[in-house]
Amino acid sequence: MALAAALPQHTIHLHKASEVVMDSSGAIKAAPSLVRRQDDKASVVPADLEQWPKLAEALLAERVVGESEEKAKSKGADLYLLLGNNICNGGGGLWKRYELNALTPGRYDYCASACDSKDECVGFDVGRTGCNMYTQKAVAVGTWPSVRFKNAGPFAGEGAHDAFPQTPSALTLGTSKFGQDEMFKCYRKNVFKPADSYYGLIGGHTCSGGGLWKRYKMTPGNYASCANACNQRDECIGFDAGTWAVSDDTTQVYQENFQTKLLTTPGCFMYTQKPVHGTWPGVQATTSEDGEGDHDAYPATPSALAVGYRARYEVGNQTKCYGKTLFVNLAQYYKKVGQTLCSGGGRWKHYKKSGGTLDACKSTCDSKDECVGLDFVKGGDCRLYTHVAIPPTSWEGVIFDGSGPFAGEKDHDKFPPTPSSLTSDKGKASQTQHCLAKTHFETPDQVLGDANTR
Repeated sequence: MALAAALPQHTIHLHKASEVVMDSSGAIKAAPSLVRRQDDKASVVPADLEQWPKLAEALLAERVVGESEEKAKSKGADLYLLLGNNICNGGGGLWKRYELNALTPGRYDYCASACDSKDECVGFDVGRTGCNMYTQKAVAVGTWPSVRFKNAGPFAGEGAHDAFPQTPSALTLGTSKFGQDEMFKCYRKNVFKPADSYYGLIGGHTCSGGGLWKRYKMTPGNYASCANACNQRDECIGFDAGTWAVSDDTTQVYQENFQTKLLTTPGCFMYTQKPVHGTWPGVQATTSEDGEGDHDAYPATPSALAVGYRARYEVGNQTKCYGKTLFVNLAQYYKKVGQTLCSGGGRWKHYKKSGGTLDACKSTCDSKDECVGLDFVKGGDCRLYTHVAIPPTSWEGVIFDGSGPFAGEKDHDKFPPTPSSLTSDKGKASQTQHCLAKTHFETPDQVLGDANTR
């Protein structure tokens, strides 16, 4: 999990509901003073969107570490409660889950560290075959190193448990022979976030205040399915869900009498910070739809979303606009490795793009899931590093060495397997050079399969 430190969302958490603490018996109690230390470049969106004018106060308050956390640290309090020896599948079978079997037999500290890195993780079980990781909602693709996905989502649950467990108390100890034979132990988190705190209602109507933004669409779609899709991509910062008018169906009833019936479909517009490339299950558009006027752009944060009225997308006046309360800053999709070229240990195989800006170089890397990072010289070349070869002519504006990549040096005459493979040159730091590694990387462990419907 070498890249784990780069991948968690570096955001401030601000919700109407407090974090929740469970005692050893599973009883729930509020922990209003429990907040967390955050990165300096964090972002915030209040769940109660009327509180946006108080943003500065919220930022200040979130930097204060509550007494509850300090006391817990001083006592060495464990974040997890051991329920017993077996899988966490009591009361109806396995829940939807992700799998962590990069290390077998599974180890408590390894799986607990992975669970710690995701607020939505409510517990796990660990045994000789690895760990099952249980979450309240879908985890964004490319953000959980070494954890296995199924078609960019979780592995299916069983029966009534083909759903996400919403609280740690939903995890109960099973009695299966497999769990016993494979020496599983079930753990659940003592501190968690309410499952309904990840989105804030901005208001009734579409998110079209000031004009519709660039957006993707999902049909059919309702709050549950569109929230799940938005969860799967960190670029998604909100959506609106309602009933859309598709067309008018007019039929002749008698002579000059005609009857018109409105054909509708449930649908959502998905709003993202930037173009989405690659896997996004259920979202049909391969390119975003144009915005209107000044909004012919991507909204950088949920606070850019405001309600407006578009009759075509608000049949029955039930459409609502929602924004994420926890999101990733645009700058955090790349981690600065250093202010020299990515030539530590020698140059890797790479592709090139001449001229342009650093942002243009990033956009080009974004357009290929295979791209793991880049280096850039102001006024010069952008070098693009991938973990596999790219077919010739399939990367717009990118220069190939004939039909392949440019060669690397010595032991690095190969493709860097992950973003963490990129290291900076040991030369003197430069204001004109940048080495950047992607923080969102779709590893083979995510078993993308046939998930890419786009």
